[in-house]
Amino acid sequence: MFDYEAHRPMEVEAIFGNPLRAAQRNGAASPLLQTLYRKLKILDAANTNCMP
Repeated sequence: MFDYEAHRPMEVEAIFGNPLRAAQRNGAASPLLQTLYRKLKILDAANTNCMP
């Protein structure tokens, strides 16, 4: 949240991307994690490309 408000890149990969890929490698379905990851990546891209 602090990164988002300061228009800094969020740590989406470390917090959501890595666990999502680990789940996928192990055959675990994780639709909620996948949805959160995708939405946060979109928000992060839009937020870091705009200036306050």
